[in-house]
Amino acid sequence: YMGPYGLKRIAEISLKRAHFLAEELEKISLKNGQKLKLSFSSYFFNEFVLEIPISASDFINKLKDKNILPGLDLNSIPGYKTNQILVTVTEMNSIEQVKHFIDSVKKIFS
Repeated sequence: YMGPYGLKRIAEISLKRAHFLAEELEKISLKNGQKLKLSFSSYFFNEFVLEIPISASDFINKLKDKNILPGLDLNSIPGYKTNQILVTVTEMNSIEQVKHFIDSVKKIFS
């Protein structure tokens, strides 16, 4: 049992790392000048929907080759597009892993 302080602490870590990841992914410029973008501008805790310029399944497979599970392909859920994934960050994802995710995405689109 981690108590209220422990729960608050892991929530803060998840929130900060998820927002760091989202902000860094939105900075990535693609060869054609496009950028990755969040699908929704609303507030989020530790999950966000990312729009990418290729199919979600291709994106996931490219990152799986680097031992990264980037998120959930939303293609099979009504209302979502084929190029959207749900990305989740928790306290279990170290900042080094988050940075590795960012660097790997940059390599895919550079």
